[in-house]
Formats: sequence, structure tokens, C-alpha cells
Amino acid sequence: MKTLRTLSFACLLACAGFVGPALAQEATTDPQTPALEPVDVFHGAGILIMKTPDDSFKWWLDGRLMIDAAMYHNSDNTLANGVKVRRARFAMNMVFWKTWASQLDVDFADNAVDVKDAWIGYTGVKNSLLRFGNFREPFGLETLTSSRYITFMERSLIDNISPDRHLGAAFGHWQNRWQATGGVFGPAFEDTNDAIGQDQGYSVTGRVTALPVSMDRSLVHVGFAASYETPKAATDPTLKDANQMRLRARPESDVNQGRFIDTGKMSNVDHRDAIGVEAAAVFGPVSFQSEYNTVQYVRTVAALPEPSFDGWYAFGSWFLTGENRPYDRTSGEFERVIPKSPRGAFEVVARYSELNLNDFSAGITGGHEQITTLGGNWYINANLRLMTNYLFVVNDQYSKGDRSYTTGDKFNVLQARLQLNF
Repeated sequence: MKTLRTLSFACLLACAGFVGPALAQEATTDPQTPALEPVDVFHGAGILIMKTPDDSFKWWLDGRLMIDAAMYHNSDNTLANGVKVRRARFAMNMVFWKTWASQLDVDFADNAVDVKDAWIGYTGVKNSLLRFGNFREPFGLETLTSSRYITFMERSLIDNISPDRHLGAAFGHWQNRWQATGGVFGPAFEDTNDAIGQDQGYSVTGRVTALPVSMDRSLVHVGFAASYETPKAATDPTLKDANQMRLRARPESDVNQGRFIDTGKMSNVDHRDAIGVEAAAVFGPVSFQSEYNTVQYVRTVAALPEPSFDGWYAFGSWFLTGENRPYDRTSGEFERVIPKSPRGAFEVVARYSELNLNDFSAGITGGHEQITTLGGNWYINANLRLMTNYLFVVNDQYSKGDRSYTTGDKFNVLQARLQLNF
């Protein structure tokens, strides 16, 4: 971890060292070094960008700082109220030689270094992006929408079905009314398998979205995603953890990090198949969004049952000040909200979500959780947002989770976040 932290800081310092000399107005006197030229610096929507006059090179920093507070009420279990830094991320974005791009995104929350996105991409094919490195697999509207722009403090329960970030390669192509992305992925950034020589797991994931309706300040979005994923490599020399997979979820709150629903480690898994269906609609200041995910675990032994689980959510949003949710056609995702007034933008939101990790025919009782959330967002400006969520959490009689919780717990959560994006 110390080595990773050192390398991360070295990369960031190297980027800064590369950009700094480019700002110099005087050419170098060393005949072996090409003459340096000035760059343009401009800003918009709260972002500062540096670029060369011919657009061959661009650099911009982005980051996020999210400070959360949460209080848990009426729980049969002991849940810890408190405050935490949810995310503290810093990223360097680059375009070089016009047709190449790159991003390095590192999170420093929890007093640790966690590499999020680290990829190199080629944009030389019109309306296309070919990426190599570590990034999110293309699955799920809410999962792929940046944490800077999601409507609620936490993504819904079914985000835990969506594949996470992995090392791999993906190709995406878009037109005005649709986009499609697919890729092949290997392990997570931090995974290793060399100690006992086990092959790494892999996945194949794709997503297609379309805009059947697209008008000024109004749209209808639909999408479909599928993923085939094998278990991670075993890490125990006895291979007792080979062919295992697990599914669990927190109750859309991260200050108390316990999970009430948890399948436990499922053994003899050959692979899992996940399918996601998504839809969203924006009509001026009002929007709706919903997704359904289902997953099935295929076993290595034909006689064993193959458990399957599913979940869904739906939410509505209304900007009292008239803004609407911007949409990125190149990725099929929602983007940053820009307030129209110096007083900011005000949004009221409501969501219902549930995830069922019970499959009685397969002998797995991981629990069933349902959450209703009411909330409000104040977009103070393009860079600052204050969020508040009030959750009503209902767990069934099988929701003992990963800490042997008292089952059947019903409780409420009041949480808030101050968020900085740049």
C-alpha cells in the first residue's frame, strides 16, 4: 500500500511537472529540446482546462470531496451515528496528439490510496472510444453515472448486482440517438494471483442505450445490459476459496458500514449471468428513472441448484427552480446540473428500491430489503451541493447480514452530505 501511495503521488507530480513547463512563455535555450509554446487556459461549468491553440493537447483536473453525516433511528440493532469523508478523489485528465486520451483517478478516503480509473484511450475512429486500463464495466445507468452527479447520496441497492471496475479493454460507439459499449475484463486493480498460480477471473459485459424521444429539455432513455463473469482467482494455497462468489448490500448509507442482506460465499460457482434493463424520462424540470437487475449463478456441479436474485428501483425528481438533468449522448449517462440562478438550484426527490437475496429453492436466505427515500438537493453553484436523504428501511426475517444482526429490523436514517466537485 505504501508503494502504491508513493507511485500515485509520483504520477500526479509528474503530470504537474509536465504541464508547468508548457505554461512558460520563453523557449528553452537547449538545442536538443523542442521549443515550448504557451497554452490557453479557460473555464466553464466550474471546470478549468488548459490546452494548446491547435487542440492537440488538453489537460484538466477534476476531483470530489464528500463529507457525510448520518443518524440511525428506531433500529433493533446497534448502529453507529457519525461523520465520515465518503470520497476524497483527485483525477488528471488528458488529451494528447488529438486522438489519444487518458485518465488517472485516485481516492484518498479512509486514509488509504484506492485507484479508481486508470486508463488510456484512442479516439481516432469517429464517434468512438477504445479504452485500455481500469474502469467501470458498461452496465447500469445509475452505476455508470458519476458519483458527482447521482441524484441521491448513495446508489440504489441493485448497484451491488452491477459489475464494478476491472482491468480490461472496451470499445464504445455513439450516434445522436444511441450508443453501444462492450468489453472484456479481468481482475480488479488490486487483485493478484501469482502466489499460488491461479488463473484470474474474467468477464464480458455490454450495454446498449437509445433515445426514442429527444427534444429540447425533454427525452426518453431506454437501455439494456448483460454481463458474464467468472469467480476471482483463489488466494488460499488449499484452494478452499476457489469458485466462490458473494452478493451483499448496504442499506444505501455508508457511515454505518454493516450489510443486512448477504448471500454469504456461494461455492462451486462456474460463472454468473447478469441482466439489466433501464429507463429514464426528462420533461423539463421533472424526471423519472428506473432499473431492474437480475443475476443467476451457474454451478460447476450439475446437481447443485443455481440461485438467482433480483431487485429494482424507481425514483422521481423535480427542480423547483426550473433546471433539468443534462444528458450525455456519447455515454448514455446523466451529467452535471448547472444552476440558472446565483441562489442555486433546488431539487426534491423520492425513491423506492428493493433487493431480494432469498432463493428458497437453492437453499439461500440472504434477506430481502426495501428502502423508501425522501430527499432534497441544493445545488449552491456548479461546484457545491448540499444533499439530505431520509430513509425508511425494512428488512425481512432472513436479513441477519454480515454481522449476525437481529432480523426483521425496521429503522430510519437521516443523512446529509456537503459535496465539492471541481
